[in-house]
Amino acid sequence: MSSKYKNNDSRKEDNRRQHNCHNCSSGPQWHDTISIDSGSASKPTDAFQQNPTQASVGATAAWTNDDSQPHTVTSGQTPPPTPNGGFDSSILAPTARFEHTLTGAGTSPYFFLLYSNMVGSVGIR
Repeated sequence: MSSKYKNNDSRKEDNRRQHNCHNCSSGPQWHDTISIDSGSASKPTDAFQQNPTQASVGATAAWTNDDSQPHTVTSGQTPPPTPNGGFDSSILAPTARFEHTLTGAGTSPYFFLLYSNMVGSVGIR
């Protein structure tokens, strides 16, 4: 497994989503970057956009904190919050970015460590 943290002070357009996720009608689909949405603490099922999403083994998943508050992206199950050691972004300041290379097929659930009701998952195939 490989993870890296990047401070994303200058976002690039090539990190945009592959399509407008608010109009996804065909179910979970892969996006270049998963957004931690603005005001996400009050949107537990919609805190991460796109959620759920799917990717291929070996793809690099990236999360960008688009909220004004710090967050984490921690692999594991809730409730109770149980990190599984797969990946952990540590604290992501606003505009920061975290990347993780997805290794192994299956479902990779994740959550925000401080508000464990903020959950997401990546289906890896």
